[in-house]
Amino acid sequence: SLIMNRKQFKMYVLALLAVLLCADLAAAITDSREIKNVGLDDKLGDVIPEGITLTDENGKEVDFRDVLYKNGPTILSLVYFDCPRVCNFASDGLLQVVNEQQAFNVGKDFRILTVSFDQDDTPEKAAEKGERYRKSVLRGEPSSGEWMFLTGDADNITKLTGAVGFKFLEDGEEFAHPSAIIVLTPDGRISRYLEGIQYEPLDFRLSLM
Repeated sequence: SLIMNRKQFKMYVLALLAVLLCADLAAAITDSREIKNVGLDDKLGDVIPEGITLTDENGKEVDFRDVLYKNGPTILSLVYFDCPRVCNFASDGLLQVVNEQQAFNVGKDFRILTVSFDQDDTPEKAAEKGERYRKSVLRGEPSSGEWMFLTGDADNITKLTGAVGFKFLEDGEEFAHPSAIIVLTPDGRISRYLEGIQYEPLDFRLSLM
């Protein structure tokens, strides 16, 4: 049949996005030998160290461990705000699964930290992105303290990305990087990785339990 059902259509979209992800990765690396420096190292069970300082949308410095949700899990999403394709797909995918699943609410049951790994990103860019995504949450608009968009300097970005095994590579004005959301416990322990740019509601719910 020429008409695809919903499941077939979703698989088609995922396949297309995977191709785009691979194209982004290849385009951003001018030396193919460097591709081994991009990806995710599994740090499941490790604890994010203390002393990582980031900047919130208002330009205020915050300690990463201090902004983890104390009453439930925190979802960490690593992106950069000028990313032309993959980061937008990943952030949209996170928003989509937040809206599709009905069991948990941002702010009440979990918190989201979207952190830029580009040291040149600014609090102003973070605020612009944050406002857009928070307004798109269907069940109540979370505050800037419940879905936070954060930036940091090179040293603190390196500490955070290293702690969660997120390996990226700068090449010119773009970055080659993996795509995943990382679930953290209140004490900063890595409890789950969900790789990709779209996430199944069931997997997402289970990762928060």
